[in-house]
Amino acid sequence: VADGQPSALQVLRQTVSRVDALGEAVNRLCDHMETLRVKEVAAIAEERVSQMEVRLSQTQAVHLQEVQVRMTAAQQQLAARLQSLETAVQQEQQSSLKALQAILQSSTTTAPGGSA
Repeated sequence: VADGQPSALQVLRQTVSRVDALGEAVNRLCDHMETLRVKEVAAIAEERVSQMEVRLSQTQAVHLQEVQVRMTAAQQQLAARLQSLETAVQQEQQSSLKALQAILQSSTTTAPGGSA
């Protein structure tokens, strides 16, 4: 070994030290890449969730509108039935009143002391 020149052992130690340093750098790079991959996957997942939320809200809006249409139709049918029943009750009341009036007139004209 010449003066000022490192020995083979020193070169080997320096090489091992550099390999160790490179190994640590590679490990840090792998960790960093894994972190980036996790962040990328998380971003993709968030995007998919957002898309699903939009689709669900649109589907729910359509469903809600369909329910509102059915409810409005049901309310209208109930209102029509109620009106029909009220009309029938009024007609029945008028008919009963007329029948009672006829019975009363009949009883007063045939009753003793009534005008014949």
